[in-house]
Amino acid sequence: MTSVKGRPWPSGEPFVGFNSGDFTFGNSAEDVTDPPKWLRFGCPRGRGECLVAIRPQTFLNGAGWTWDGNREAPTLSPSIHCLAEKDGQKLAGCGWHGWLRNGEFVLA
Repeated sequence: MTSVKGRPWPSGEPFVGFNSGDFTFGNSAEDVTDPPKWLRFGCPRGRGECLVAIRPQTFLNGAGWTWDGNREAPTLSPSIHCLAEKDGQKLAGCGWHGWLRNGEFVLA
């Protein structure tokens, strides 16, 4: 099992120059406020930036994740599947599938 240790991004700092496993919370792609609607993180595969919706916020397809409330070592549920392809259509995702548990990105 492969994992990447997550690291909280400094509050209020633009999410620029991040590394795999860096993460930040926010209400939009630009700010960090309470309560968060999104978790942004550096792809565990090193392929860019990922974003997941924190419930009750969801994406248009209804996808959303529950969060345990821990800002330093978060756990999300269910697993995160960054789709690279669906029904033969190429998507923007990298294909990583795993969990964020206690601040660690764990490969499925």
